[in-house]
Amino acid sequence: MKVAKLTISYERGLSRNSEKDLGENVNPKGAETSDGKIIRGHGTHFKSAGDQALVKERDRDAARIRAAFRERFLATPIDGLYIVGGAHEAETFVDRLGSRSDIRVRVVEFDLTAPREISETEVLAWAKRIQNQLSSVSLGRKKEINESGLRALEVLSKCPVLSSKTGGEIRNLVGLVRCEKIDRIELRRRIEKLDVKIDQGPLIAPRRSPVVA
Repeated sequence: MKVAKLTISYERGLSRNSEKDLGENVNPKGAETSDGKIIRGHGTHFKSAGDQALVKERDRDAARIRAAFRERFLATPIDGLYIVGGAHEAETFVDRLGSRSDIRVRVVEFDLTAPREISETEVLAWAKRIQNQLSSVSLGRKKEINESGLRALEVLSKCPVLSSKTGGEIRNLVGLVRCEKIDRIELRRRIEKLDVKIDQGPLIAPRRSPVVA
């Protein structure tokens, strides 16, 4: 099974505080020093309000990319790893998203297999994680449902580690929304109650045939 890891890095613009920076503030967070530094807490500060604003812009762009990646690829049981359908799929997706020139976005793709079946406890934990991921897909806040959210659910439903029944149920719910038989709130409620089943087949390494002497 091919998986991908997304890494986003950029300059945070932070420096360590000195006693002079903190002064007599018991709770210094947000305080501005006489030389223009913005205190983040007892540990660090931004060099200026401009640096703070710039980092916030970088944070927003990084959050946008992570959210889109999470809506496009289904999570594995391993933190930070997501299932992709083929070589360079994740790289191409991230390239199309675009990013600020002052942040570095990197995608590493590789094959992942398990030597044995995952325990029942681990499978249940993974299923819950997937359910949370499905429930977090953005469906909009107004009366009109977010079409990109529906497409995201459809793509996630076709991930090979989801059982055919679970995938079919997700696509059926999306179809009901498109036919206006249920609304966004009802879709969210049903996704949150969905009985997610895992098919470990794509993850398990094939057993080797015994060597005949």
